[in-house]
Amino acid sequence: MHLALLLSLVATAVANAVKSRNILYFDQWHTTDFPPPDLTRAVTHVMMSFADSSLFAAQPAGKNEPFQSQEQVRELFDHKLNVCLAIGGWGDNSGFDEGVKTSSSRERFAKNIASTVDRLGFDCVDIDWEYPGGNGQDYKQVPNCKKKNEIKAFPLLLKEIKKYIGRKELSIAVPGLERDMTAYTLM
Repeated sequence: MHLALLLSLVATAVANAVKSRNILYFDQWHTTDFPPPDLTRAVTHVMMSFADSSLFAAQPAGKNEPFQSQEQVRELFDHKLNVCLAIGGWGDNSGFDEGVKTSSSRERFAKNIASTVDRLGFDCVDIDWEYPGGNGQDYKQVPNCKKKNEIKAFPLLLKEIKKYIGRKELSIAVPGLERDMTAYTLM
């Protein structure tokens, strides 16, 4: 009983210590009719969506040019927020597939991301890979059995990216089945 109480107190302390983040994905297909400030005031992070992952796997890296500068995005809001580079999105697997293969490909991918983020002035990075390990849009072309290595390599890639972006935030958007999420549900 004491252990349950202690765990409950620790969970509450951690939850209260972490400031919530309200994220808005902003893409080139929806740039008109932006909501007014009273509807976006709670937004803390804008994810500029989506940079093609294959740009970061290449040597030399491809050049990412967002549909708007991060300065233009900031002007849409009447408060300070973080503008992040979102990489990937639905159907974008090929760059990630290449980026996770070896330690040198992970390092190249991470360095290329860091260089782009610094060049363009982004505050953070969002990795939106659907789906590491298979079941993505390319599942009919590349069977899941040929992607098993991605499951173990993905955390290694994230670690490498974090190493090169330093203090900038790193977020990920990954799939999850309901049965896997119940372990994290507090009732």
